[in-house]
Formats: sequence, C-alpha cells, structure tokens
Amino acid sequence: MNHRQWKKNYKKRYGYNPPAYMDKRKRRKARAQQSLPCAGISVEQITQAMATFTEAVFTAAGNICDALAQMFSRQAQAFNVAAEKYKDSEAGGAHGGNNKEMQRQQYNRTVAMLKQYRDAQFFIQHTADEESRQRTKEAVQHITAALEEVQRRRQQAEREEEYTALRMYYMQGYTYEQIEKELNTGKDTPRRWITAAVKELAVMIYGIE
Repeated sequence: MNHRQWKKNYKKRYGYNPPAYMDKRKRRKARAQQSLPCAGISVEQITQAMATFTEAVFTAAGNICDALAQMFSRQAQAFNVAAEKYKDSEAGGAHGGNNKEMQRQQYNRTVAMLKQYRDAQFFIQHTADEESRQRTKEAVQHITAALEEVQRRRQQAEREEEYTALRMYYMQGYTYEQIEKELNTGKDTPRRWITAAVKELAVMIYGIE
C-alpha cells in the first residue's frame, strides 16, 4: 500500500487525516525545513543580506580596479622613463653610428681602388692628360705604400700567405675558391684574410673617422 492509499484509508476509518507524527511525508518535510540554513528567515532579511553582499562585491571590485589603475600608471611612468633613456642613448650614439657608416664607405672605396689598381697603373703610363696622370699617380703611390706596409706586417708575423691571397684576388683576378686550392687553405679562409687586410688598408688610406 502506498502513502496515498494509506492516508485515504485512515481518513475513511477515523474521519480525519492522520496526524503529522504519523505521516511520513510530513515528518520528512519538517526535517528538511529544519535543516535549511534560511529556515525562519524573512524575505526582508534575505533581501537585506543580498544587498549587503552586492555592496561588498562592488566595493571589492572597485578596490581591484583602483589597484589595477595604480599598477598601470606605474608601468606607464616606467615606460616613459625608459623611452626617454632610449632617446638619450640614441642621441649619444648617433656619432658612433656615423663612424660606422663612414668606416663602411671607406672599406667599399678601398675595395674599389684595389680592383682598379692595375688599370690605374696602365692609365698612368698611357694617358696624355698630365693633371689626371699626376692625381692618379699620387693615389696609386698611396695604395702601393699601404700594400707594402701590410706585406711587411704579415711577413713579420710569419703570415705572408695572407698578403699573397690579397694580391692574388685583387691584382691577379683569382677567385676565393682558386686561392683556397692554390694556398691549400680551409673554406672561406682567404675571404677572412682579405677582409682583414682591406680594413687595415682603409685606415692607412683614409685615416680614422
């Protein structure tokens, strides 16, 4: 017999519904109400508690926003300081940047002069323009003296093959690969030797900027 049939039979027999202490469903409902944390609390109290909770949430959110704003403000100040320092360092390093550019230009001009060295000697011997002859002759003499100094330094350091590689490349028209085979060097070794020698020659010819 289910609860509904039992309750119906009880009322039919005694003329009224069973008392609460006998009704299992009523007992369970009463126990459930007693176990609820909000049992006996009015709607007004619940509304007030919710308002207090909401106010606390908004206050905490406001505090978090203020903290974030302060943090971002400090970061912005630090960024501005770093930017100013960077500008100062750029201004201070502008001269150094110009020096590097000047050195690069001098290196390139030295390479061009070495490539034209043999042609310039031919020009000196065959030109009818005395002014051009004299100007070219002075330049060639300057380069020749610088080449002789590089040769002397390499001989003194017992690295004469480095100067030999320089002359083979610019004066005799050898490629890097041919120089590697002729001098029995490692790959790219002649390139490093020649680059270092040209840097020395650039300073000898144009000075330090």
